[in-house]
Amino acid sequence: MNIKYKKISLVLLLAVGVLFPVYQSEAATTVTADITSDKTWDTNGSPYLISNSISIASGAKLTINPGVVVQFATGTQMTVDGSIVTGNKYDFLNKKVYFTSQGDNISTLWWEDLFKKNRNTSTANTGDYIGLVFNPGSSAVLKNAEIRFADTAITATDAHLTLSDVDFIKNNNPLVLDYATTFIPNDLTYSNNTNNTISISGDVTESYTFKQSAIPYTLQSSLTITSGTILTLERGVDLIGSGTTINVDGGVINAFDTRAGIIFDNVNIQAFNGADLNFTGVTIKNLNASAIEIHDDSTLDADQLAIIDVSGDGIIAFNNTTLTIKNSSITNVGSSRSGITLFASSTANIQRTSISKGGNGIVAFNQATLNADRLTIKNASDGAIISFGSDPFSDNNIRVQNSEFTANGFAFYPVSKTTISATNNSIYGNDIGVLLNPGTTYDFSKNWWGDRTGPFNAASNPTGTGDEVSDSVIFRPFLTRDPLTNRQYRGGKGRCDDDQRKEYRRKVEDLVEKLREYKHYR
Repeated sequence: MNIKYKKISLVLLLAVGVLFPVYQSEAATTVTADITSDKTWDTNGSPYLISNSISIASGAKLTINPGVVVQFATGTQMTVDGSIVTGNKYDFLNKKVYFTSQGDNISTLWWEDLFKKNRNTSTANTGDYIGLVFNPGSSAVLKNAEIRFADTAITATDAHLTLSDVDFIKNNNPLVLDYATTFIPNDLTYSNNTNNTISISGDVTESYTFKQSAIPYTLQSSLTITSGTILTLERGVDLIGSGTTINVDGGVINAFDTRAGIIFDNVNIQAFNGADLNFTGVTIKNLNASAIEIHDDSTLDADQLAIIDVSGDGIIAFNNTTLTIKNSSITNVGSSRSGITLFASSTANIQRTSISKGGNGIVAFNQATLNADRLTIKNASDGAIISFGSDPFSDNNIRVQNSEFTANGFAFYPVSKTTISATNNSIYGNDIGVLLNPGTTYDFSKNWWGDRTGPFNAASNPTGTGDEVSDSVIFRPFLTRDPLTNRQYRGGKGRCDDDQRKEYRRKVEDLVEKLREYKHYR
C-alpha cells in the first residue's frame, strides 16, 4: 500500500473513532448538593445522577450542554428558583439533553446502542421521579431536550418557560402550569404520557394567551376574566373542563381560527358587565349546562360557531345584550331547552345559521329583537320560533326572511305582544306552520308552505296541502315555489287535531313560567 492510501486509511479510522465511538459505561456524576452559583454540566460528567432532591437557588443558572443525561433517583425532583438552560451550545450532531429516571438505560446518539453491552436493560417506569419544579420568578430555556418517566415533567408557578423542540415521553403529566406562568412553546411533542394534556389552574390577574398546542389544555378550575383583561386562544387550542365556567366579568375573549379548530369541551362561558366575546371557528360541546350566557350590555360576535350536545340552551342572552351570529350551528340542545333564548332588550342578528334537535329553536321573551336571514331551524320537538311579551315591556320585534323551517312541532307561535315580519321563507313538513291564540292576528303572507296550493286551513284554504295554519293567520298572497330551491312541492306533515294544538300551547305556557323564574329577568 502506498503512502497516499495509508494516509486516507488513517483519516477514515480517525473519523470512525470520532463519529462512532465504542460505548463504554462510565460512572455517573452524583449530585447531592443544591446549586447556588452558575454551573455547567457537560458530557464529560454525564450521566449526572440526582440522588436526592436538589434546588437551583435564585440568581443561579444551570447550563446543560447537548448530549448530557440527567438521571433522577426514585422520588426526587429538581426545584428551580433561578434558571436552567439547555441546548445553548452549538452541537452539529444535534444531540439532545435528557431528563430521565435512574433506571433508564438511554443513549444520547442513535448509534450508541450498536456498541452497548447492556442495551435494552431499562428498568424505568412512568412516575419514577417527581420532575422539574419551577417556583415564582424562575425561568427555563429548554432546547432540544427530552423529559421521560417523570410524575409531572414540568410544574410551574409564576415562572417563565421557553421550550423549543422538547419531547415529553412516558410521564404521568407533561405540564402543570398556572396562569401567571409565561409559556412560550415551539415544536413540542407528546407521546405515551398517562394524561396527554397541559393542566392549568389558578387566577387570571392579567391578559393571558393559550398558545397553540399539539395536546389539549385541561382547566382544573373555573376562572374569571375581569375588566381590562383579555383571554386569547390561538388556533387549534382545545380546552377541556369538567363543567368548568369561564366568567368574563367586563373582560374580553378573543378566539380566532378560520379552520374551526378551537374547542371548549365541557366548558361553558358566562359574560357580564359589558364583556365582549369574539369567536371565529369555535366549537363548544359536551355540557350539562347552557353553552353561553351573556348579561348586562355584553356582546357575542360569532362566525363559524358550533354548539353541540348541551343539556341546557345553546345561547341565553339577558338584558341589553347583543348577539351577532353568522355561518354557525347549534345542534342537540336539551329536550325542553332552546337553541337561543332572548330576554328583555336583547338583540340577535343571525345570518346563515342552523339550529336543530332540541325543544325549541329561538325563544324571544319581553322586548327582545330578532333579525334573521338564511336561518334554518329543524327537528325542534316543540317550536321553531316562539315569541312572548307582557306588560310593561314593549313588543318583541321579530324579522325573519329567506329562511327554512322544517320537521318542527310548529314553525311560529307569536303568543303575545309581538311585531313580526316573516317573508320569503320556506315553511314545510311541520306539524303546524303557524300557531296562534284565539283573538290574535298576524301576517304571514309571501311565504311558501310546502306546496304550491298554499297552507292548509279548514275554513279559509281547505284544499291547501301545505303546513297547517291557525284560523286568524293572514297567509295570502303565498308563494307557489320554494324561494330557496324553486321547488313547487315538498309536502306538509298531515293535520293536527285539537289535542295536539292544546299540548303545544301547554308546553309553551310551561316554558314561559320557567323563563319568569330566571333571577336575571327579574
